[in-house]
Amino acid sequence: MRIALENNNKLFNKIKKESTLILLLLGLFIIVFQIVFYNESLFVLTWAVSSFFITFTIPGFIICYLWEEKLDFLERFIISNMVGIITVGVISYNISIYTNIDLKYLSIASPIIVVIISIITIYFKEKMNINGCEKNEQKSV
Repeated sequence: MRIALENNNKLFNKIKKESTLILLLLGLFIIVFQIVFYNESLFVLTWAVSSFFITFTIPGFIICYLWEEKLDFLERFIISNMVGIITVGVISYNISIYTNIDLKYLSIASPIIVVIISIITIYFKEKMNINGCEKNEQKSV
């Protein structure tokens, strides 16, 4: 039981730290886009960059969390953009083809679906890791 709480606390602290880093990167991207597109208003650029982050980067980053032992934060952040674009795009396309739902609705629903499925997958992966640690600890005793 103690291992489960320690692993859960480590996971929570890591997510908290990385959420802060993602928010800092969001602010950095808004500043860079404001410099590059200086004729546009701050509201429009903030809206565009935030939309990209919410639609593609966050779902991709959560998917890339499955490989958090092998990849550090920066690698997962870079890969998350590509993974998010691919995953959200493929899911939106397939759902729209098979259910005839308009893509304008799926552009909102697909990232939510990806995030929910990814969180469930990560939860069960962590649960299996914790149970595996407890079984190994019981065998060694």
